[in-house]
Amino acid sequence: MSTVRTIEQVNREIAEKQEEITNKKRELDNFELDNDDYRNAYDDCLDEIYDFSSVGGPFEYMQPSRVLKESDPTAYRCGLCDYVDSQDRTEHDDYKALDSELDDLNDELYDLQTELEELEGDNAG
Repeated sequence: MSTVRTIEQVNREIAEKQEEITNKKRELDNFELDNDDYRNAYDDCLDEIYDFSSVGGPFEYMQPSRVLKESDPTAYRCGLCDYVDSQDRTEHDDYKALDSELDDLNDELYDLQTELEELEGDNAG
């Protein structure tokens, strides 16, 4: 038994696919990086830039990130937010996955539009 799809069925699928694409674009537009994902990288950055070894004594082995976090948590959080904001969200794995899904949806839409053109061509002839 052969399954022949009608123009109406393909048009319905195209409309559904376009809605999926719109939703996926909205997800990408609203994608935000999570500060918690970058906390360790921010701490490492602070510890690389600042150094207490020149102070000596008991301070020599203190971690600048920990000192800032404990002595001025507001400044730490502000710095963390600035650090996260400086990151390129398009390089995040979750963003790349969403972008790949969008590419797949666009490919599927193209295939449906091609199928529709063929169906309309068959009906015209």
